[in-house]
Amino acid sequence: MKVTDFRFEKAATLIRKLRREKADLITWVHDLQSGMYINCVYCGHRYGPQDEVPATMADALKEHIEQCPKHPMSKLREDYIEEIANVKRLHLQLRHASYQAERDTKELTKVKTDYVLVKAEGEAVGSELLALQQECIKLKRENVQLHVALEEAKRENVQLQIALEDQILAYSLDVG
Repeated sequence: MKVTDFRFEKAATLIRKLRREKADLITWVHDLQSGMYINCVYCGHRYGPQDEVPATMADALKEHIEQCPKHPMSKLREDYIEEIANVKRLHLQLRHASYQAERDTKELTKVKTDYVLVKAEGEAVGSELLALQQECIKLKRENVQLHVALEEAKRENVQLQIALEDQILAYSLDVG
């Protein structure tokens, strides 16, 4: 057995243990909340033990929070959905720009080849080639910038997801 296999197995065992512990803690919280009233602190909506709710009180409150117009998590979720839409829109724009840049690069490569053939025949068109090469470089730079922007948007998306999960976790711990 390799050292990496041992480390992997050790990590996998720890992950399984933590997942079981998490499930036990969630069950424990649900048991504790089963005889209590739970209120939304922003709008006052109340869930109690007599309510016929098919889920746990915590789950019912989470559902309410996602729709509560006064709760900041509701606004955060709306912002998150809007940001996801923006990231998707930017991704499509970047993809289109990348395809355009690739097409332009191929076209510029063809022009460069044609220029070399013309030069071999004795025609002097050096200044035009230089302009085309500069345009190619410009397009390549724009392509790189677009790729960097896409990666930044992806990182921002991940950060928003982490922030949302952290806030949901923090709120669920406050509720519990």
